[in-house]
Amino acid sequence: ARKIEEHKRKKERRALEKEVKERQEAVRKAREAAKAREANSRPSQTDSGDEPGLGDFYQYLNDPEVQAAFQ
Repeated sequence: ARKIEEHKRKKERRALEKEVKERQEAVRKAREAAKAREANSRPSQTDSGDEPGLGDFYQYLNDPEVQAAFQ
């Protein structure tokens, strides 16, 4: 009878541990998703602000080799 009780307790403990682990995994995934959403929603710090994405483009236009290619 004692072995049966120990087995039941062990089974309950493992089920509880599994449930806790699943909850922690769900929380971790939710945090990662929120962090990714926040990173994607922020405006880029490297852009000039007036035209998003064109800051790097103008840098390449000022390159002497590129200017020589347009001549």
